Order: sequence, then C-alpha cells, then structure tokens
Amino acid sequence: KAGLRREEAMKNFFEILNTNLNNFKFIKLKTKEDGVLSLFKAQSEAFSKANITNESVAAVPRIYLEGIGFCVLVFIVVFLVLKNESDISGILSTISIFVLALYRLMPSANRIITSYHDLLYYHSSLNIIYQNLRQEEENLGEGKLSFNQELKICNLSFGYEGKKYLFKNLNLNIKKGEKIAFIGESGCGKSTL
Repeated sequence: KAGLRREEAMKNFFEILNTNLNNFKFIKLKTKEDGVLSLFKAQSEAFSKANITNESVAAVPRIYLEGIGFCVLVFIVVFLVLKNESDISGILSTISIFVLALYRLMPSANRIITSYHDLLYYHSSLNIIYQNLRQEEENLGEGKLSFNQELKICNLSFGYEGKKYLFKNLNLNIKKGEKIAFIGESGCGKSTL
C-alpha cells in the first residue's frame, strides 16, 4: 500500500517538476510561484510519508527476529539445564554453539526479510517497468515526412491516465511559413502538444 502511494506521489512529483521547469519563464512572469510551490510541497510530502512508512515497517522484522532468537535461546538453555541437571559445565559448550549460530544467522535472516519487504514495496514500480518492456514498439515507418504546404492535426486527444484530458478532439491547421504561439496556464498541455 505504501509502495502504491509512493509510486503515485513520485509520478505526480516528476510531472509537476517537468511541467514547471519547461514553463519557468511563464511562471515567473505570471507570478504563479506560490501555486507551483504548494503543488510541489504536497507531492514531496506524500512521497516522504510513503518512504517514512516503508522505513518504519522495514525495521519491525529485525526487532521480531531478535526477540524470537532470544526466546529460542532461553528455551534451549532451560531445556538443556533441565535435561542435564548435574553437569552444567558440559552444556555450556552446546549453549555457546547455539548462541554463535544464532548470532551468525540473524543478519542473513534479516536481509532476506528486508529484501522481500523491498520487493513488495517497489512492486508497483517494477510492474510499470515490466509492462513497458513488454510493450511492442510502434512502427512509425521508414519514409520521410514532407512539409510542403501545411501541417494538419485532426481529432487529437491527450490526457494523463486517471486525469481529465489536456485537449480533446483538437484540430489544427498550420500553413508553411505561418508563425503561431501556444499560450496557457502551466500544465495545460502546451509542451505536450
């Protein structure tokens, strides 16, 4: 769950960063820094909270492992003492072997659990990468495009997943030599177009 929140916050964070770096002059001219800063802060905070949750949860298994290891050790000591009531010095070597083995196994067990936790946490990011790698390349053709008279865009729509369209059914006709400008608020799709 924290991994999904991190993924969403990270996606929004970089989307805002990209949009605002591309429109830096416009933002300064229109004095929109406060709005941009609040969006940036909100996504940074969401990203940080998800990472804090992850780091906090990642520390819990180590504490449990140490507690379980201590309980197992106490159980072994009690069992050996009750079994060999008369010869405590003889069981001391056996207890030492168990303590040493437990001491050597704890870090490895902790690394395994932490790695498993990281796989769960980064699952959504890994899934996105996997889906992108499986996606077939679009064949755009080998031929050259000619721009003799005009550039025509018909019924073009674009929107980020889960958000409203930046533009829908856009029709645009630009004649050769004509000068045009795209004007609009930050994030309205100028750079995307």
